[in-house]
Amino acid sequence: MKRKLRAICIAGALIIGLALAAESASAAFWDTKGDNIIHDPSMIKEGNTWYTFGTGIGNGLRVIRSNDGIAWSAAPSIFSTPLSWWKTYVPNHEKNPGAGYQLL
Repeated sequence: MKRKLRAICIAGALIIGLALAAESASAAFWDTKGDNIIHDPSMIKEGNTWYTFGTGIGNGLRVIRSNDGIAWSAAPSIFSTPLSWWKTYVPNHEKNPGAGYQLL
């Protein structure tokens, strides 16, 4: 009886696993507009405003903001001038920090 129950459980787990594998794993497409280019994003919401912080464009951490999550505009960047302690902990840092500098 134990073997039969075990076989049924294994078969059930395989069927469920195959069914889940057949589902799409991609995220829904979110159609945004405006100044929305960002690399390595981190997003927060304060009140009714969304802020996204990222790297890869300009100096420091790029900031874009939106009131509806669709239309985005640039905000002043953070750390546009490298901080003095960066060279101590990351000797070969660049003016345009990578994702590791996102401490938010």
